[in-house]
Amino acid sequence: MKKLVSASLIFALIIGFSIIGFSAEETISIGTILPRTGALAAWGQFEGQAADLAAHQVNQAGGVLGKKLVLVHRDTRTNPTSGVDAANKLVNVNKVPVMVGANSSGVSLAIARAVAIPNEVVQIAVASTSPKLTTLEDNDYLFRTCPSDALQGVVLAKLAFNDGGYETASTIYVNNAYGQGLSDNFQKAYEELGGEVLSTVPYNKGKASYDAEIRKASEGSPDVLMLFGYPENGNTILRKAIGSGSFENYMVADGMAGIPGVIDKVGAKHLEGAYGTVAQAPETKSLEFYKEGHEKLFGFPPQRPAFLQNAYDAVILAALAMEKAGEATGPGVRANIRDIAGPPGEKIDTSELERGFGLIRQGKDIDYVGAAGQMDFDENGDVVTPFGVLQVQDGEWKQVKIVD
Repeated sequence: MKKLVSASLIFALIIGFSIIGFSAEETISIGTILPRTGALAAWGQFEGQAADLAAHQVNQAGGVLGKKLVLVHRDTRTNPTSGVDAANKLVNVNKVPVMVGANSSGVSLAIARAVAIPNEVVQIAVASTSPKLTTLEDNDYLFRTCPSDALQGVVLAKLAFNDGGYETASTIYVNNAYGQGLSDNFQKAYEELGGEVLSTVPYNKGKASYDAEIRKASEGSPDVLMLFGYPENGNTILRKAIGSGSFENYMVADGMAGIPGVIDKVGAKHLEGAYGTVAQAPETKSLEFYKEGHEKLFGFPPQRPAFLQNAYDAVILAALAMEKAGEATGPGVRANIRDIAGPPGEKIDTSELERGFGLIRQGKDIDYVGAAGQMDFDENGDVVTPFGVLQVQDGEWKQVKIVD
């Protein structure tokens, strides 16, 4: 922890010195709305570092429209009300044209409806996977750099039915847009494969006991328990479910998979062999440069297998879109973000940002290839990236395969 704090302080000094001599008019601000506290704090603090790295590299490449890029960080607390309050401050006080975040789908949807859309500010979610983001009437102001759970549900269903050989399953899911959407999409895909979902049980965060939910999910003795939630309460549910003796197999999704603390708090011996899924970046030059840059700037490698690079890409995409638009405005970013993120155009990886900005200034097309993969936004602002399948082996999360 001391190492993390020291690295953050050092980076703050780097940023502080990098803008000395520049007035407010000589900087361009982007906001981040990430969970520094609350149920998803395990992700948000590290996503903030990834976003800082992106801004640092953009500035090394010459900045945006000849100006320094500055990030303004605000905490959603993994809560819709707090998230909307943070977003309002970014828009009304800090005057940002773009917000990067949030994580929780429910928080992202609340911010989009209350702040981003009515104020014509582009919002780029980095870990909000609910299919509800796809269908939201957003006037094209909501994008995301992570894949939809419409895809993850299919991957989980195939993993459970085909790889695990589990013919029956029950789900326990956090009672929000993320949890319900993932449970619904898993059930649909799993039953189409021939599996049977015995129970789908929602849980509310912060309860003193989850015994009732576990009993309900255990009815019929399912072959596997699918838990779609966050570590804050998910760890408790897993411990209690294991202690009940009602389940033999467990699987989790991207809200918990890959987080070392889940294994530490639940117990490695109890989770040995358990599967999980996360959005997984393919091994590319862009991902390699991101990892190298992170270790060089902060002194340690990225701390999570997913979503950090999605935050990193979101900042760079916003910067390139502003350069293409010739202005730092929400409508300008909205109109140009697809042009710099997909074909046609010359492919630009993360190590080539200076060349990418130069090509844009010459009036040429670019196709940004992100650390999280290809960022080809469709008409709904969605992208398609691979999923990594993780398994607990010898007390650690290990990747066993990538599913396109």
